[in-house]
Amino acid sequence: MTSSTGYCIRKFNNTSLSKYSRETIGQNTTAAPLFWLAKVYLDFAEAKAELGTLTQADLDNTINKLQARAGLPNMTIAPAADPANNMGVSNLIWEIRRVRRCELMLDGYRFYDLIRWHQLDKLDSQAHPNIFLGANVGNVAGAKFTVVKGYVRSTPDKERVYANKYYLYPIPSGQLVLNSKLEQNPLWTK
Repeated sequence: MTSSTGYCIRKFNNTSLSKYSRETIGQNTTAAPLFWLAKVYLDFAEAKAELGTLTQADLDNTINKLQARAGLPNMTIAPAADPANNMGVSNLIWEIRRVRRCELMLDGYRFYDLIRWHQLDKLDSQAHPNIFLGANVGNVAGAKFTVVKGYVRSTPDKERVYANKYYLYPIPSGQLVLNSKLEQNPLWTK
């Protein structure tokens, strides 16, 4: 397994297991929680913010507990505007999404968050050519990895383009055979 960022994954890495067991996809040899309190807090705060019912007390009982654990300042119901907010959402929802992105880093939720927020275009390497750039290593002479503008690029020949069809899963062909009334989701042709 490789990391596109140049940073190795340490979360739930049980070094008492063999290298094969730790690095082979699908082994499931490390017991790890699927949901934990931080995820529940983030889901709750995001849902209430989307509904327009989030209160400061809600933030204090959820996200601000995570902020305190990390030594960060509390979030308020009216956070300052961030010039990087390019998703067309309120400052509050933008900040909740930022906390979510940081708190759930390397946990496998980002792709599905971007689907839910209808923001898969952020993963398109043609529109965002720096998406594959990882750790800043400067200009390393004789490196055994590709360096672009001082950043590690673990996939130098790879490009990634996302089409609208990725917002829906294709219906499995076996299910289409079993039920002739089913039709394939749009953009997923047979």
